[in-house]
Amino acid sequence: MTVMVMTGCLSASPRPSSDPSVRVVEVRAPIHQGVDGAEGSACAAWQLDESQVEQFFRLSEEFEESPYAMFYQLPCKITGRLISEGQSWDFSIDGGGTAVWTDRGRTRHWGCSAKACEPLVLLRTDMMSP
Repeated sequence: MTVMVMTGCLSASPRPSSDPSVRVVEVRAPIHQGVDGAEGSACAAWQLDESQVEQFFRLSEEFEESPYAMFYQLPCKITGRLISEGQSWDFSIDGGGTAVWTDRGRTRHWGCSAKACEPLVLLRTDMMSP
């Protein structure tokens, strides 16, 4: 069991170069995919503008695979489009601090665990520490 957990953490390790030059060109309203109630209200109230999305990615680390096991997964996300290194990407930021970029079958994974990410997400990670 311990070996499986350690292997999962290693496969989601951050890449060394994780400082993307990002220009956000579109941010859409949050999408809630859960049941209505307090969670849905919190999602609807979550707003990020272009500069906040750019800040989120400046603070984030890029991962080779989804860092799913290190972040909370929430049924709320903000999507949009950005340009990095001359390439256009669709992005999706989860309320728990993970994000993906996609373009033509390619996917890049991100996670924002820095203290400065707290005002940019609905639930900041504690890296699943007990």
